[in-house]
Amino acid sequence: MTDYTFQHFLEIVRLWAAVFEYNKSSMRVLDKAEYKFEGIRKKGAIKNGMVINEYVYVKFRE
Repeated sequence: MTDYTFQHFLEIVRLWAAVFEYNKSSMRVLDKAEYKFEGIRKKGAIKNGMVINEYVYVKFRE
């Protein structure tokens, strides 16, 4: 999906994804897709009534 987006939408130069702090599987998927860890949004989300951190990953057009 990332390659398709970069190939068909030339104005897009940056994609990002936010992952809940406990979702290690999704973090691994993003690592394998060559997304880079950008940072943590402290208390950036509410899930099931709990305030949690979000990990942000990015990928830039080459």
